[in-house]
Amino acid sequence: MCAATERVRVVVIDNNDVCRSSCDQILSKLGYDVETFADGVAGLRAMTTSAPDVAIVDLKMPSLSGREVISEVRKHDQQVAIVVVTGYPTLGIAVEAMKAGADEFLPKPFSPDELRLAVKTSLRRRRQEGITADTGRIPG
Repeated sequence: MCAATERVRVVVIDNNDVCRSSCDQILSKLGYDVETFADGVAGLRAMTTSAPDVAIVDLKMPSLSGREVISEVRKHDQQVAIVVVTGYPTLGIAVEAMKAGADEFLPKPFSPDELRLAVKTSLRRRRQEGITADTGRIPG
């Protein structure tokens, strides 16, 4: 995780332009460094060069689903906090996302407060688990 003096880096992977833009605006106001990607392939590629503190991942995307993104991230990185967002919020999908390695589940549409809370909660949980900075990063 980032040191206290470093800014939190957030990657948003969602094929919906409005959702990406909203997440960027909301989280940038908290002082987070936010990068957005329209598909799982581009987002995963960016995460391999510089691992984020938090990844916000939509489940339903073309070419590479959010579940596939999460699974790939978890193969190499247990440290990044993952918040799943979806416009298809069912109990089964939430369970599937958590089994894949998500920390938080956020149904669309969500409020700015709900997003802030999900990100802060997932970051806090990862820090409390005591995962150190030298474990399990995605190789570059």
